[in-house]
Amino acid sequence: MTKIRRRVSGGRIRIVVGLCLAAAFCLQCGSLVSRLSQPTRAIGFGATQAVATPDMTVLNGTGGSVADAIKRMAREGPLDLLREAQKRYHNTVVDYTCTFRKRENLDGQLTKVQGAKIKFRQKNESVYMHWTENPAKARRVIYVKGKWTKKGQPAALCEPEGAIARAIVPSILMPIHGPEAKAASRRTIDQFGFARALDLILKYSLVAQKRGELELRYVGEGTVDDRSTYVFERVLPYTGVDGEYPDRVLVYHLDTERLVPVMCASYADDAKKTLLGQYEYTDVRLNEGLTDADFEGTTYGL
Repeated sequence: MTKIRRRVSGGRIRIVVGLCLAAAFCLQCGSLVSRLSQPTRAIGFGATQAVATPDMTVLNGTGGSVADAIKRMAREGPLDLLREAQKRYHNTVVDYTCTFRKRENLDGQLTKVQGAKIKFRQKNESVYMHWTENPAKARRVIYVKGKWTKKGQPAALCEPEGAIARAIVPSILMPIHGPEAKAASRRTIDQFGFARALDLILKYSLVAQKRGELELRYVGEGTVDDRSTYVFERVLPYTGVDGEYPDRVLVYHLDTERLVPVMCASYADDAKKTLLGQYEYTDVRLNEGLTDADFEGTTYGL
């Protein structure tokens, strides 16, 4: 009888211990889910305030650091990394400033390298450009989605290049999809920025993948503006400027920490001799706290 009671007592103890362990496991899982789903303030990149991203190694169950998980994804799943970069951008970035440089092939001729100081806010897709290196017809350009129109078309507020022109007309509204805008750039101002670049890279990659036409590979690690990057090369069946795909070869660099495309070079040929466009972002500062005043013409005397 004593032995039976001992067995029962031991069984009850094991049941109680098991229930306690199960409860503790549930609490731990609940805590993890809470950490992954709730925004957490983090300070980085100068005065950055961003939402913490999920610990991908926990989600994947592979162990190691988040950086290791990202690097593994770069090597093994470039499309998955593009999706992760797109999601992370929209979850963490509200605005940024940077120096932007570009060179493009327009009507068969390469432009000079052009450079601008940029302010960008995701809210209302607001862009301020101050062209300081080889400006075209406009020295400053401000675009805020839905703010200005001209002849029923979306427009940007522009400050003309040249002192004489500015003395006559300090500022002018220009349609962003008009012939002058298209003659000045391969992409319109409403296609500018990290989010749009990620969207376009992913868009054409998915279309090509669905048709069995995509070649996308991890090239290795590189640097842009002394920051580490992951380098990728994409090949599409490009048929020319009027074709469905934007280029034959695209080489792009993703910042290894921020996962934003800090350099893209687009070519018309496999040998990468015919440059279509090259775009580079340096001095990038995320989440600077830009306000409406940063995108008002009166702020800059326009």
